[in-house]
Amino acid sequence: MLNVAAAVRAGTLFGISANTVRVALARLTACGRIESVERGSYRLGHAARAMSSDVATWRETERHLRRWEGAWVAAATSGLPKTDRGAVRIRLRACALLGMRELAPGLFVRPDNFTGGVDQVRTRLRSLGLETSAPVFLASALDEETDRRAQGLWDVGDLEQRYREGRRLLETSLAGLAELSPDDAARETYLIGDHALHMLVFDPWLPESLLATHERHAFVDAMRRYDAAGQAIWRRFLFACA
Repeated sequence: MLNVAAAVRAGTLFGISANTVRVALARLTACGRIESVERGSYRLGHAARAMSSDVATWRETERHLRRWEGAWVAAATSGLPKTDRGAVRIRLRACALLGMRELAPGLFVRPDNFTGGVDQVRTRLRSLGLETSAPVFLASALDEETDRRAQGLWDVGDLEQRYREGRRLLETSLAGLAELSPDDAARETYLIGDHALHMLVFDPWLPESLLATHERHAFVDAMRRYDAAGQAIWRRFLFACA
């Protein structure tokens, strides 16, 4: 739950005026992203809860991966309407959040390496807004050329480099937080934590046979430590606004 005073003070950390914060709260309420629980206090609205729940899975995702046997989870969107730009944007975002890439026009795939298999991916895609009319299924025994193209959909070298750079950024910031003022620490943990969180939320969670997973594990471990420190800093920051 967030009260207006805390939102306004948080806004000042980033040069956002109190009036702009209040206008944003009103707009978020109007579109259902947040809802008022009592005068001056808000919580996530129904429209934002599915996304929030999915974002929070980054802490546990590594524990729910399994050995990849070579099959692919596929989602077919070619038969869906393309005139509604909002719907198109939502379905593309849903596929991106599951680490899926477009193998052919309207055919998105990812390795079948989640412990819940295709059922888990299908459920998550639906909760994130993919239309129920879009088939989500298991694809196996692809021909050699198609399978090679599927495996090449992710820039593995870039991913591994981003893991290394992200881990160094988190560890460097964490080591210096004690030297910062409360406001500066809150600002820095938000900005750096948000960057790392965005990486994890859209991470494809590829299997070891496609990617050096130890680099990802080191990055996730650094993010867990940073997240704990950042939450403690922001709890103190928000408590001061109560």
